[in-house]
Order: sequence, then structure tokens, then C-alpha cells
Amino acid sequence: MRLSGPWRVFAVVAASVLVVAGALMVAAPVRRAVLLLARHGQRVTDVLPRSGARTQPASSPVPSASATPSPTPSSVPVTEIRPRSTLVGLGDSVPAGSACDCVPFVPRLGQQLAADRGQPVTAVNDATGGEDSSELLAALTHPTRTARDVSTANVVTVTIGANDVAYSSYASGSCGGDDGTACYRPEVRAMSANVSAILQRIRALRGGRPTTVLVTGYWNVWQDGQVAGSMGAEFVQVSRLVTTMVNQGLQQAATSHGALFVDLAKAFTAAGPDDTGLLAADGDHPNAAGHQLIADVLTQVYLAGT
Repeated sequence: MRLSGPWRVFAVVAASVLVVAGALMVAAPVRRAVLLLARHGQRVTDVLPRSGARTQPASSPVPSASATPSPTPSSVPVTEIRPRSTLVGLGDSVPAGSACDCVPFVPRLGQQLAADRGQPVTAVNDATGGEDSSELLAALTHPTRTARDVSTANVVTVTIGANDVAYSSYASGSCGGDDGTACYRPEVRAMSANVSAILQRIRALRGGRPTTVLVTGYWNVWQDGQVAGSMGAEFVQVSRLVTTMVNQGLQQAATSHGALFVDLAKAFTAAGPDDTGLLAADGDHPNAAGHQLIADVLTQVYLAGT
């Protein structure tokens, strides 16, 4: 049916009113949403699709980037950092390398430990020729370089005691006793007590940190080999008795304070009945072969005890 006249005008006006009303009903919630987003600092374009963008149905939400599983990273090679060990040698002319134009056993031991353990080792030789146990104890008690070195060392060797039992006491003929060693017994007891204090001092300087201490004995506290033989059978007998006394005192101190005792008398004897080939020309100190043997034995004891 076609409208004419006033009715046609009315119909046009009514249709316009309905269109405007519908637009207002849709625009009102959109306007409220825009205002709400603005309060939270968000732009409308952050939540509305861009022109021409396809929207997903409500039942199929767009997966966020964070929901996408990240690829497994490939393994990255890491360079292994190995700890550095510090070895300090303490004692008398034996570790000092006297009478031997060679490398003493302390740096030799450092090289062997580095090779066997696969880690760098710094070797510091603080041995002093002629030093006795009381002098070494004093060096560790006072703020000396030796004490500072020990405080940084996780491996320490101690070779001390031979100078506590001077050969002159026997040579004078005044030592006494049926076997000529009576005067050495109190000296050995004092030496053993000093070594005990030395080991305690090493532990104190280390402040409870892990430390391996190796106390060596002696193959002979005086001359040995062919040089000793030239001085007579009595000298050979007394020197061996005094050496046994010293080694027993050293072993007792080491065992009492958690140190490892290294029996060098056994090692030198195992090389043969005559150890001249391990000694310097004076018959008192080791030569290059002797120092190498000491380093080998110390390495074995260290590896077995750690």
C-alpha cells in the first residue's frame, strides 16, 4: 500500500526516529567502554580489531604469545674452572735442596700433583737450611712470611727434626747410656712436642679450611750410605738408632693431629741396601734422584689419603 500526503511524511519521520534511537542504544555501551579503558590507561585500538582484521569466534580465543611454548634452548658449552691449590714446603736443609744443584722435592711434588689432579698448583718452598723444630714453630707463631704462606696453603709438607739431635753430642762421647743415645731421648721428646705445636699452628693459620699436612720422616738424621760406612760400624748403628727415635716422635705427632706420616726410611731402603745413589756427595742430603723419590712417595701418600 502506498502512502500519500501527510501519512507518507509521518512514515518517513517515524523511520528516522527508529534509526537514530537504535544508533544511540548501540553507541551508549561503546562510549562507556571507551571511558572505562581510558581510566586504565588503555587505548581503544589496543582492544578493538584493526580495520579489515578478522576476528575469532568466541568459542575459539586467539592464543596469546605467552601461551606458545618456547623452543628448547640448545646446550651451551661451559668452560670448567678448576680450583688452584697451593703447596707450601716447611723444614730444614732437606726440602731446601742443600748440597744438591737440582730442583728440590717441594716444586717437584707441586708439578706431580698438578698433573695427577688436573688442576694448577702453586708450590712455595719456605724451607731453611739448619732449621730445627723450635725455630720453625717460632716462624709460624709470629707474623712472618712463612706464616702468611701457610695461611693460604691447602697442602703443607713438614720435614723437621734432624737438627734437634746434633751429631756433636755423640761425637763428644758424653751422650751416655748403654747404646750411646741417652742424651737424645729428652731432645726427641721436645722435638715431638714442638712438631705437635707446629701442626696445631698450621691448623690455626688455616682457620678450619680443608688442609692436607704431610710430615716426612728421615732415611737418616746424619750421614748415610758409603759416607756413613767410612765413619765406622758404631756410627752407623747409633745413627740408625737415633733416626728411629726421631721418626717415631714425628709419626706420633703426625698421627695425634690428623697429619699424614710419610716413611722415607722405608722408601730409601726399598731402593736397595745401599742408598748412596740417592744421596749427594756429603752423604747427608738427597741428590736429584733422592728428591725425585721423595716427591714420588709424597704424591702416592697424598693421593691415597685424599
